[in-house]
Amino acid sequence: FMVMFYYQSKSSCGREISKLNRSPVRSGLVMQATARGVSLTSFFAGFRIIGCVRNWPENFYLSGMISTRQLLQAKGAHFLDCPVSGGVEGARQGTLAMMAGGDEKILDLARNTLSSIARNIVYIGPTGAGQACKAVNQIMCAGINQAVTEALAFGEDMQLDMDRVLEVVSSGAAGNWFLDHRGKTMLQGIYDVGFKVNLHHKDLKICMEMARQNRETRLPLVEMTLQQYEKLMELGHGDEDISALFRLKHHGA
Repeated sequence: FMVMFYYQSKSSCGREISKLNRSPVRSGLVMQATARGVSLTSFFAGFRIIGCVRNWPENFYLSGMISTRQLLQAKGAHFLDCPVSGGVEGARQGTLAMMAGGDEKILDLARNTLSSIARNIVYIGPTGAGQACKAVNQIMCAGINQAVTEALAFGEDMQLDMDRVLEVVSSGAAGNWFLDHRGKTMLQGIYDVGFKVNLHHKDLKICMEMARQNRETRLPLVEMTLQQYEKLMELGHGDEDISALFRLKHHGA
């Protein structure tokens, strides 16, 4: 996953300078170090805020984030869980949507810096709320993927001019980001443009675990999507964009 280290330091003239470093780290880095009894004081020295983590390990939902927050607080650092959404395009353009969990006052300190990658930063609630909101987002993505891929496959089966279908449907009530950014490519059989099947599969497994912990929640659409993603992965399409679900939507696929 990706961790952003944000900190503030004093320049020689006494003015605070905000810095942001985004670096890939091994999943479970903090938990592994804690389990070994390693002191993280020197590792996190000088960091005021640590946040904006993308794609937690599957077993690191709420309890792991809370323990990490407590660990960092003991070392004088702060923790925010700030998942993002917006696709590869949003990451490149710095227009991501960010859903933040943690201390709202700490988020306010980091907001200007985080705005370099996110256009819309929304405080959701305490630690873990950002990740829970991301789960809502991922479930919606699964449903939209199912609807768009199935509808476009139906249009092809009806032998429609799909360029014209995309033109008119995208301008009506059924228009959406996924259709705009993935409709043409999936119809061309191009699936190397965005969020990978195996990563969305992992996220949806986390959603299922969250639903299991809340016994009243049922996610039948997620269950179906997981089964279909697993079929794609078995066929060797796990590293393709999630629009590769289109492969399974034609009759006989």
